[in-house]
Amino acid sequence: MVKQRMKSPNLVLGVAAVLSFPVVGQTFHSMAQPLVSRSRLPGVDAFDARASCQVPRVFDQTCIANAIAALPPSGGTVFLGDENYTIDATLSILDRTHVTVYGHGATLTAANGLNSDLLLFNDCQWCRVIGLNLNGNGTKQTGTSSGIVFQDSAYSTIENVSVTGCLTAGVYLYYDGAGSSADEITVLASYIQNNLGIGVLIREVNDSFLSGNHVDHNGGTAGIQIEGGFNNVLVGNHVLSNTGHGIFVYGGKRNDVHANQVRNNNQDGIVYQMTAESIIEGNTTHINSQGAAGIYSGIVCDSCTKMTVSNNVSLDTDFPPMHQAYGLQILGASTNMTRSGNVLMPNLDGAASLVGGAVVSARGNIGLADTTSN
Repeated sequence: MVKQRMKSPNLVLGVAAVLSFPVVGQTFHSMAQPLVSRSRLPGVDAFDARASCQVPRVFDQTCIANAIAALPPSGGTVFLGDENYTIDATLSILDRTHVTVYGHGATLTAANGLNSDLLLFNDCQWCRVIGLNLNGNGTKQTGTSSGIVFQDSAYSTIENVSVTGCLTAGVYLYYDGAGSSADEITVLASYIQNNLGIGVLIREVNDSFLSGNHVDHNGGTAGIQIEGGFNNVLVGNHVLSNTGHGIFVYGGKRNDVHANQVRNNNQDGIVYQMTAESIIEGNTTHINSQGAAGIYSGIVCDSCTKMTVSNNVSLDTDFPPMHQAYGLQILGASTNMTRSGNVLMPNLDGAASLVGGAVVSARGNIGLADTTSN
């Protein structure tokens, strides 16, 4: 499929539009005929997938898939009303552009033994998931099962969704090398909570942007995990009480975290490993290492290079006996590290532990003396 950066000809954007997703007051016109009837959101003319479902609710996956398939080549919106839809096979959207799944209070629940993802976009562009709830029913699954998956897809948005109970990941964005790209996926104002696996997993994707999300009480290795890729940015997320690390970044370059609240996670608050040219700025890490006192730290850079760590607050002031070991740890062969303006105390074992290579500078930190080397 040839990738083109273009807006849907069927979506009339008003001045209130943000990041190209529809808001109240915009008008959408589909060229296809509705399956049963046409339902109207405020200002949105859309398919009502619920209208084609049967009672008892045993064909939910089929009727929603049919609604998606009925959209014209130029794309469109599938509206799911305030119902609980049981999904017994992955809802797959393949090689499409400008498709929106709009869940007006709708919940997609994985059937027992689904053992697969709930909603998959594969090789898609300019697609959106808005206002949808997903329940992965993870205790009844045995195979790979995530909530929302964007595979080899680009220029798409997930907004105001709730994902819970997924076995592998709540939200999974990745590039497997088969498609042309995986770029610019945005996740906004969503609740990724109580999943058995990782909250948000981003693998070999470039230019993703996560902001204003609540990622908490998830299992797996981290609340948010980035593996490889370039120019991914996390801003203003709340990452709380996850079983593993709060935020874990492995490999890649220029993967930055700004102004996130990272608290009460069982392992380290923010971890960068074998990463380069990235910025850790303005974050608050507080009373992490809940799984083992004095073992994990607020911020960790392990075998990293050309990193900037600035204006973070990494404290451990209450709720004994679980405590962060250090406000900041630099490990392995880390080199060319710049640290400035951080507040790194009190913590159980001290403000910082510097076991890496050459630190370019440490200036204006509280709890760490000014220095140009270890």
